[in-house]
Amino acid sequence: MIATPDPKPRKRYRATKQEWADMHLAFKGSPCRVCGEPFQSLHHIISRGQSGDDVLVNLAPLCGTGNTGCHGLIEARDPETRAALRRNLTDANRWYLEYRLGERADAWLDRNYPEVEQVAA
Repeated sequence: MIATPDPKPRKRYRATKQEWADMHLAFKGSPCRVCGEPFQSLHHIISRGQSGDDVLVNLAPLCGTGNTGCHGLIEARDPETRAALRRNLTDANRWYLEYRLGERADAWLDRNYPEVEQVAA
């Protein structure tokens, strides 16, 4: 039996500058999903490196930047901050995860955004 190679993963969707401006506008006035402060940046829930798309349902508004505030803590993989973001995912975020990851969505969340109890165990 001859094995067939895995198909190439689909390319991620990259937003245009105008689409980014529209997404920032869509989140205008939204609080940080972790601490409730005004948002300053958008975090890809499924990272760009994991082929996460530049779409509203894959983004979470966070305070700080990739190096500061809650966004910095998420990027530094702080367990409590990641658990807080997981608790505050919207139904649309969860739909996107299930759409992109299928049956693997829960296991992916457990690895990338574990509940605090899972981290302590």
